[in-house]
Amino acid sequence: MFPIRHSFRINLPGFEFGAQTDGSYLSTTNPAMPPPESQIDHFVAQGVNLFRVSVAWPYLQPEMNGKLNEANLKMYQSFIEKITVHQAYVIIDLHSFARYKGQIVGESPSTPAEALVSVWTLLGEIFKDNPFVIFGIANEPHDLGGCDRIKGKNIQNFILIPGTDYTAMKSFPEWYKAMKVVKNPDGSFDGLVFEVHRYLDSDNSGKSTICVASHADEVTTAVNLLKADNRQVIMGETGGGSTDSCKKFLPELAKAVVDAYPTFLGFAMWAAGSFDANYELVTTVKDESSPTKWKDMGNWLSIKEFIPPKGSTNGGKSSSQEKKKSSQ
Repeated sequence: MFPIRHSFRINLPGFEFGAQTDGSYLSTTNPAMPPPESQIDHFVAQGVNLFRVSVAWPYLQPEMNGKLNEANLKMYQSFIEKITVHQAYVIIDLHSFARYKGQIVGESPSTPAEALVSVWTLLGEIFKDNPFVIFGIANEPHDLGGCDRIKGKNIQNFILIPGTDYTAMKSFPEWYKAMKVVKNPDGSFDGLVFEVHRYLDSDNSGKSTICVASHADEVTTAVNLLKADNRQVIMGETGGGSTDSCKKFLPELAKAVVDAYPTFLGFAMWAAGSFDANYELVTTVKDESSPTKWKDMGNWLSIKEFIPPKGSTNGGKSSSQEKKKSSQ
């Protein structure tokens, strides 16, 4: 079983700055910027129980199959542990688009699938004793077949399985057929959960502040497929601007995901972290007048009702219904 009954989470970008969709890494012009640590307390206080912390592959492993960068690893590991000390879970999101320095993992002769296994073997040794750490093996792969050997390296942490087409939920019926065959070495599917992403702008890019639909119908389609195989999925990224359209459609999507528990295990908003107030989808900005020094924007506030109460098996309004039933 997934370690969290129902997860409500936030993306904290910053360590992945410089990573491009083609796999190139522009560390000089767009260097990593660790997320503000004060955001951890800000979100934990609201009941957020899972954080997704993106990191660029070359930031941790400058050379393919090489050693991890000690200084960068120390900074990243310290940030992760500042979250897990609250008994909140963390997804290590290898924000690589299944590429390393411009080459597709498993399809480029110079970048074999073993390269991805290499970095996760090293990270697995570091985080394997922390039960609050979950591995997101490759953010938004596109044009990638699969990666089914990582569990063979004695990694016991939960692993999120992405799909092709930027792990898009709209394409889930197509890529699920290929990715559902990924198994553990013993042939089981224990600890393997799918990950989907869905933005609500017109082209699913997450670049516009205008939302055009909730796409709740895609949740239903995914649930029907997953239930047939007794599998589970989590929405690793969704988001929209703090506009009237997004404040309408984001709660509709959130409700669809919450109502689909336990097939859908939760969702995560993109994003807080190191983005400034001018970023289109920013959820949280600096505010010196606030007790936490942070202020939540309209997009985040629109879905806060779906943060599950501690100890609940579902989120938001659904939890209230559960409590009412249990008291009857």
